[in-house]
Amino acid sequence: GARAPIIRGWLEYVSATTSTWYGEITATWTVPPQPTTNEYQTLFFFPGFEDYNDELSIVQPVLQWYAPGPWALASWNCCMQGTVWESLPVKARPGDTIVGTIMPMCKKGLNYCADWKVISENKTTGRKTSLRKTLLEGQVWNWAFGAVLEVYGVRQCSDFPANNSVVFTVELYDQNRQLISDPGWTGTPAAQGTTPDCNYGLNVTATQETLEY
Repeated sequence: GARAPIIRGWLEYVSATTSTWYGEITATWTVPPQPTTNEYQTLFFFPGFEDYNDELSIVQPVLQWYAPGPWALASWNCCMQGTVWESLPVKARPGDTIVGTIMPMCKKGLNYCADWKVISENKTTGRKTSLRKTLLEGQVWNWAFGAVLEVYGVRQCSDFPANNSVVFTVELYDQNRQLISDPGWTGTPAAQGTTPDCNYGLNVTATQETLEY
């Protein structure tokens, strides 16, 4: 029988690629209001790194909502061999300032770094939660995500936060840890015909990536 489709997975995102590898990413955003309805939906907002040629896993500092809440932060390495490494979550409230960072633990100037740290920090409360040693199997972080909205179990627009967007202010660094002034961010919008049909959209600049819903 027919039933309303439920969004499962990445809804919309902003990304960039490089022929070398990225040395660090830092994103700052504000925790949105909580949704007005509870349908056991899951919402994830995050930046991240992947290997464009070898999509084994993603490292990501995540703002997460598991209905009925509250908001929480955790650092993830997902999902090498089906395993999810997740740091102990810390709480977040609407209006809190979040800073997510993925940084190498190697010295500068190397051709490759296999040791990375993922930090999810609530600047408002001063709490942070980190993954210190993320497992890489030869991956190169050449695919950066400045902002991603990933959702599960959303059946109506009120399952999203009770505002209309989250703005990520993003700094992306090259393998020499130099700030890239214009990384060439590209938006990948929600698929045509996505149900429920809410106010999806992206606003992409060199430094600010906006996810709309």
